[in-house]
Amino acid sequence: MKMICVDDERIALDAMCELCNEFDEVEEVVGFNKVSLAINYIKENDVDVVLTDIMMPVMNGFEFADKVRKELKKDCYFIFTTGFSEVADEATRMGKHGFIRKPFGLNELKKELDYYKQEQASK
Repeated sequence: MKMICVDDERIALDAMCELCNEFDEVEEVVGFNKVSLAINYIKENDVDVVLTDIMMPVMNGFEFADKVRKELKKDCYFIFTTGFSEVADEATRMGKHGFIRKPFGLNELKKELDYYKQEQASK
């Protein structure tokens, strides 16, 4: 599986990428600190899973996901992350699957990647 990580905070982005690299099934991980760079990458490359922060400048994670799904790759799986409890509550109310509250570790990410793999197996 090919993944990208998107977070405007460099420390969080580096941590996300490191966690993703811990999984054998993850072939490639590329990190971006700007949504625009991630969008350009998705235009040119195969991406299966996007691990993205929700609260970012210019375009938030939900808007980013909507743009990718509508304009670029409809079946790209998004895992949203945030450290803000009010945003976490909103994501839960909206029924967003693929959601992890920051800070998170391998177990939380594994759960979301397992969900993705189950979705792929059922297609």
